[in-house]
Amino acid sequence: MPPTRIAAPAPGSSVSSSTTASSGCDASVLLNTTGSGEPTELKGPPNLTLRGFEVIDAAKAALEEACPGVVSCADVLAFAGRDATFFLTNRTAAYFPMPAGRYDGRVSFSNETTLNLPSPFAGLEQLNKSFHAKGLSLEDMVTLSGAHSVGRSSCSSFHDRLSPNSSDMDPDFASSLEKQCSSSDPTAMQDFKTPDDLDRQYYQNAVDHKVLFTSDAALMASNETAKMVLDNAHVSGLWEKKFAAAMVKMGGVGVKTSADGEIRKKCWIINKV
Repeated sequence: MPPTRIAAPAPGSSVSSSTTASSGCDASVLLNTTGSGEPTELKGPPNLTLRGFEVIDAAKAALEEACPGVVSCADVLAFAGRDATFFLTNRTAAYFPMPAGRYDGRVSFSNETTLNLPSPFAGLEQLNKSFHAKGLSLEDMVTLSGAHSVGRSSCSSFHDRLSPNSSDMDPDFASSLEKQCSSSDPTAMQDFKTPDDLDRQYYQNAVDHKVLFTSDAALMASNETAKMVLDNAHVSGLWEKKFAAAMVKMGGVGVKTSADGEIRKKCWIINKV
């Protein structure tokens, strides 16, 4: 998934915001501290560009006022991903039901992020292993990669692909990125065509060799995944339906229960430090 993510989409967010928690869908990515003195997931390299936490905090505060101790931060985060999917697709994706009942985790370590979160430099085999370890299929991986249709990325995540003969990136596209990365703001939109919409344009960009990351280009590295990319790019409504289902499936990764979690009063800190 993208190195540029937000906690509550405002795509780039990566709408698949729940994957930013290396411990699973337990809101561990929202913690500023656990009282251990160790840096939390927020300080992990893949999460340094996360933003939008004020949206989650505001939703949680309203819920606590209405029904204290009932709705977890993990559920709020999952619902934010669902809602962002609906609105960022210009309401073309179905407003899918997202199961509730998650508990919040009490553990969060920055050093686990690079071990658990897919790298923008990953090849197809590495991506497949990373998603498979979380119970997600190869098709889920290709489908959820479509979240790269929104948001910005630091040039450091793809600059190695810009040099001539270093990748299969379209030369004109690489040249335009080189200029952007030499500016005072060394970032680029993850989808240069429709940067504010969560849509299937990402897959056409992959076909045209106009994607940023090694992990994006890797989707064309096998006949199996390339066919998925082509189908998503060309069959109207197909990717949106698959993305909704994959979001629900991803929302069940590493879920905590009352036995190993809690319902936090505030999303940025565990209840008892």
